[in-house]
Amino acid sequence: MINKTFTSPKNGYFAAANGYGGFRSYFNCIFDPKKFTRIYVLKGGPGTGKSSLMKKISVWAQEKNLETEVVFCSSDPNSLDGVIVGLENRKIAIIDGTAPHETDAKIPGAADEIINLGELWSKKKLTEQREEILRLNSLKSFHYKNAYSYLSLAGEFSKRSFKILVDSYEKCDKDFINKVLLEIPDGRENNKSDVKLFSSFSKDGYEQLDAKNFAGRKNYTVTGILNSEFIFMKNLLNTAKFRHMDFIRFPSPYSDDITEAIYFTAADVFVSIGNNFETIIDTSTFLNENKLKMNSNFLDYSLMRQNELLIKSQEEFSNASDKHFLLEKIYTDTMDFSGTDDIVKKIINEFSEQC
Repeated sequence: MINKTFTSPKNGYFAAANGYGGFRSYFNCIFDPKKFTRIYVLKGGPGTGKSSLMKKISVWAQEKNLETEVVFCSSDPNSLDGVIVGLENRKIAIIDGTAPHETDAKIPGAADEIINLGELWSKKKLTEQREEILRLNSLKSFHYKNAYSYLSLAGEFSKRSFKILVDSYEKCDKDFINKVLLEIPDGRENNKSDVKLFSSFSKDGYEQLDAKNFAGRKNYTVTGILNSEFIFMKNLLNTAKFRHMDFIRFPSPYSDDITEAIYFTAADVFVSIGNNFETIIDTSTFLNENKLKMNSNFLDYSLMRQNELLIKSQEEFSNASDKHFLLEKIYTDTMDFSGTDDIVKKIINEFSEQC
């Protein structure tokens, strides 16, 4: 039915992350039923075609010039965790409702529904592979556990070095924050704040989507040394919250406490770390050089150990991904994928009836 090649819309992002505190998901925020006329929650094992189905919906939506957002899988950016289609007052979402971001229908039938792709597999063939599935699942869990253990240790070094950095961040950045927020109106107490991620950490290490896809009318690049940019972004975020501004926050995959970018929707202003936009704020000028020198040995050691642990974590995510790929192949070989076209037709027809 839809056989064109999937091309990602510019407004793609992540809705979950692997970080210092383990896996964390923003699915409840991004896929809040109040934002959509219908949510389709896909269930089924690995390799049952959840991502492929969502890509087909995305292709159809782009052909129809519908507003389309795709949500990439935080463990494999080549795969999808969700797709959003429609207009501001009439939107649908199709999401992967399986672990680790397990989701169920919150208002069954009235707002969302479960689509079980497991109905398309051969139970007999899967039963024959039972022991191999159990073995691969066990190995995958083992590698994920190791990956998160290394991430947790890396987080401890990050916390200690960040504390030193905060103590060294002495000069006031208020004038720079006011400059960024100059054209942005204050809001009310029920301001509209949202969250998305444009970076991930997984089997390929740290990956960032092209920040230019999120660029606004005016854009600021925040630079610095030793992650001093994160302190400025935290102060900017706190000021925006205090003034009840409308914004979208882009946290780091490593920690929800770290903000990589903020998009101020009312004024179309985008502020991000480490991108080559026209206006630059150098946060290293806010640091006390003498205090940094006093702690330079520990900071260097901490950064070295942190990087080593992140590499170890990446290797374990890669090992887990290898096992997941083998599981996908087992399930894929048992599927009757002709049934997915009927599901795609059902979703498209239901959406068309709403318009």
